[in-house]
Amino acid sequence: MASPRRRARRLSEPVSPPSVDSTRHTASGDALVVAGGLGLAVGALLLMDDAAPSAWAIAPPVVAVLTLLHVRLMVAPGGPMRT
Repeated sequence: MASPRRRARRLSEPVSPPSVDSTRHTASGDALVVAGGLGLAVGALLLMDDAAPSAWAIAPPVVAVLTLLHVRLMVAPGGPMRT
């Protein structure tokens, strides 16, 4: 059986967005966000002239967790980055 032909869309017709579940968080996506947070913290510490060892121990994990929390809140249902 032949597949039905799709008719061409007129420019005046609205376009429906693709159905993507952006609220689903994957472990690989979370790992990338955490790695970005770690990179941000380490980069900031490398720019400091005299960073204490405690700053090297505390800042990267704290910034990584806060980065993940920030991303989760921004793309949460009803959050500011949801359209």
